[in-house]
Amino acid sequence: MTTSTSSSSGIDLSADPRLPGNAIAASKHYMETLYSLKYMLIFRIASLKGFMPNSNFSEMIYPTELRARVSSTHLPNYVHLYCCLHTQFSIKKQLKEISDSSQFLRVIETPIKSSPVTTPQEPKLDASKDVETRRIIDEKLLKSIIELVQTEETFVKDLEKLMEQYVIPGQMKYLECTEKLIKTHSIFLSSLQDASGDLLTASSSQSLEYTQIKDAVMRISALFINKCNKFKIYSEYSAAYLRFQHLQKADEKLKNKLEELNASGQHKESVQSLLIKPIQRVLKYPLFLEQIKDFCTKDSMEQRQCIQALNRMQTLATYVNEMQRIHEEYGSELERLAKLPELEEKNLWMDLRDLFMFAHLKWILPGEKKYTDCVAFVFMSLVLVLGPVSVGKKKQPRLHKIFPILEIEANELDSEVTSLASTSTNDSSQHYFTINHLGPSQSEIIYPISCCHVDIKTHFIKSVKKALRVYLKQKPRPISGSSQSDWGYSSAAN
Repeated sequence: MTTSTSSSSGIDLSADPRLPGNAIAASKHYMETLYSLKYMLIFRIASLKGFMPNSNFSEMIYPTELRARVSSTHLPNYVHLYCCLHTQFSIKKQLKEISDSSQFLRVIETPIKSSPVTTPQEPKLDASKDVETRRIIDEKLLKSIIELVQTEETFVKDLEKLMEQYVIPGQMKYLECTEKLIKTHSIFLSSLQDASGDLLTASSSQSLEYTQIKDAVMRISALFINKCNKFKIYSEYSAAYLRFQHLQKADEKLKNKLEELNASGQHKESVQSLLIKPIQRVLKYPLFLEQIKDFCTKDSMEQRQCIQALNRMQTLATYVNEMQRIHEEYGSELERLAKLPELEEKNLWMDLRDLFMFAHLKWILPGEKKYTDCVAFVFMSLVLVLGPVSVGKKKQPRLHKIFPILEIEANELDSEVTSLASTSTNDSSQHYFTINHLGPSQSEIIYPISCCHVDIKTHFIKSVKKALRVYLKQKPRPISGSSQSDWGYSSAAN
């Protein structure tokens, strides 16, 4: 081996004043020292992490005579570099292989006199392979984050185009919630760009340290967790989108006007294409987070935080889908009931943004003895119960009952109605509770309720109590009509 200005470890051998005149002997001396130092560092890291293979490993790897020989001014930098590298390696596996190989331990204890033994190189080769694997994964992680930000930028531009090209010129007032959506996503995009930091300008993952990528993942995940509630606006947008679908089918004038507004004539710039993008976008967030989670180091802090963000956004996606289904099935009925003058007189309102829970139940009406199917909605200011659809040629409005939130309680089944419940149904899989309504006449009416799962009962009772608390804080209702309730249906479990 000839003298060189630097070694593979990054230490400048020629700069060391203690370098002996004999270049070959000096090189062997340094190589022996560096190999010894390498395994000394592995031992030190393993000690700190608390997974030493056996009790005498310390003496084998780092004997007293070696401590006297290793005293380099390069040691602090080398230790720092090696510790950084080895956070990516499977040190536990390497230590086990070392401790299980008595031949390898003998090689470490004897000075290097000839050509390097191949066995000590094996962990080095494994480490090199692990570094390359980590680099490829980091590159994919970086691309996922950049794609998330870039597609968010495109999405905000599409929203602005929808507003300027169709909503305003077409005078579609029922789509004015698009303006709220633009504001929400413009703020979210700015925060997303800040959270991504240097990653957006990096040419590749090699120009970054993993700690930079890790910090960006932590910030992005926290952003999704904290901003998730803002995306509840999608409930309102879903309703507006479905209303547009119905109106367009029935209004030929509107259809022709929207075609005229599409100056390019391309489908990608049509009102239909732009209107569906927000629904598609909110359902894509969980896919992005799933991808980022898979590229994070397993069981790391950043992966755990990403999983938490993923769970929130999956719940939001479920919420949006459920809101669409509710609009499709009950939208016209809810719209009709929301216009009842008695609601305004009692300072009550029905707004799906203020929906705490929706469930299919069975109940017994006063004077009846059998349970009948119903659908219950727990809003902030009231509980609405809709009876089954009427059977007949002429479609009749559903039977409904509106309970002001100030006048009701939801309780576990009282003993006085236990016998009624048991005689009304023999289904042991049902779970029972009651809605107690104290009307204006101060006479209490008890409605026995049955459901198919104990969680529905628990969530319903909690939702009624929570709606009351929020209503008392909100009353009188703000002019903006914004909801302060928690995100989605899971608020019932809080």
